[in-house]
Amino acid sequence: FLAWAALISILGNLLLDFVSLWVSMTAIGGEVSAGRWDLLRLTSLREDGIVEAKHALAQLRAWRITLVVVGLRLGLVIILALHGFVLLPLFGNGGDIFGYSDFGTGVVLYTTLAIFFAVYIFEPLWRMRTQTALGMMVSTYTRSVVYAALGSLGMMIAVLVVQALIIAAIGFVISVLTRGFGYTSQLSSMCFILVVCSATAVIIYMFYRTVGEWALGRTTRRAFIAD
Repeated sequence: FLAWAALISILGNLLLDFVSLWVSMTAIGGEVSAGRWDLLRLTSLREDGIVEAKHALAQLRAWRITLVVVGLRLGLVIILALHGFVLLPLFGNGGDIFGYSDFGTGVVLYTTLAIFFAVYIFEPLWRMRTQTALGMMVSTYTRSVVYAALGSLGMMIAVLVVQALIIAAIGFVISVLTRGFGYTSQLSSMCFILVVCSATAVIIYMFYRTVGEWALGRTTRRAFIAD
């Protein structure tokens, strides 16, 4: 089941990246080619307001696939929860896999699972916002659909590489922290896992937010650069 969940998540992310970049990679360049961008620049709207509006439109176009990916992940979480809390206690031999005699350990475990599943469910939304922002940034560099597609592909690969490096760095830090430290109780081990899970959630959110804000800022500067 976990292997299928991982496969669905990876394929869903790739599809979401492709659609998000596709719907936004001509957001600025397409307007310039059609001769409408100069009209927007002559309006009284703020420059960042125009870019934010174009970004919102790109997000609307990618919203359907985002809901599909979020729905798939939510379904996987529900299936896992039913398996752990309902099926195993009723039909399993070992009882509830989440059952702990120590109240504190149970609270820490449930909190960790809640954080993990929340990030797992909402990550596609953060991802879509960031990828559409990157697609818009690409659109300020070229009016060619072919070059925009190639640039978007490069952005998608770059994000995947950076994410892989972040995961590797987190794994390295965890290995360093756990080396030489003995956890004498189940509660102390669960608290460590909770801290790691919380820190990872913050890192994931801040990564998407930072990259998205940088891309939108770059888009604004490039789109309204003096001719």
